Amino acid sequence: MEKNNLENYTEILKNLNSFPILGAFSKDEVTEFLSYTEITKIKSGEKIFSQGDSPEAIYLIAEGEIKLEYEIDSKIYNLKNYKKGDCFGQLALIGIMPYLATSICVEDTTLISLSKFSFHALSKNNIKLFSKLLLNISREICRYNYYLTECLGEVLKK
Repeated sequence: MEKNNLENYTEILKNLNSFPILGAFSKDEVTEFLSYTEITKIKSGEKIFSQGDSPEAIYLIAEGEIKLEYEIDSKIYNLKNYKKGDCFGQLALIGIMPYLATSICVEDTTLISLSKFSFHALSKNNIKLFSKLLLNISREICRYNYYLTECLGEVLKK
C-alpha cells in the first residue's frame, strides 16, 4: 500500500460527476473536503481492510476496482464490486461497528480516504459541509440497502 499526499487534485476535480458522495458540492467545497483526505495507491490483490476490523475511514475510488467479500462458515461470498466514483466503508464508520466484509483490490486502485479523525474534524470545522457530506453518505447507505434487499429477494425466490 503506497500512500501519497498529492497536492494536485486536478483529475479528481475534473471528474466530480462520477462521485455521488460529493453531490451538490461546489468546487470550493470539494477542495475543502479533499484537504481532509489522503490518497492511497493499492496494488491488485491487496486488502484495504478485513472483516471484523475496527472502522478507520470512508473510501472513495478515484481509479480501479475493489470487491467486498463476506466469510461465513469458512465460505467466502462476493457481496459487491465497487468502481470509480463509488464509496465504501461508510456503514461501519457511521455505525461505529466492525467492518462486515473484507475489501480487496481487483486491480491497481487509487483511493481517497477520509479517516474517522478527519471526519470528526470536518464536523467541528465546517458544519454546513459536514451536513452535506452526511446527507450524501446517508443516500449511499440507502442505495446499498436497496441493493442488498434486491439480492435477498432473489435468494428468497429460489
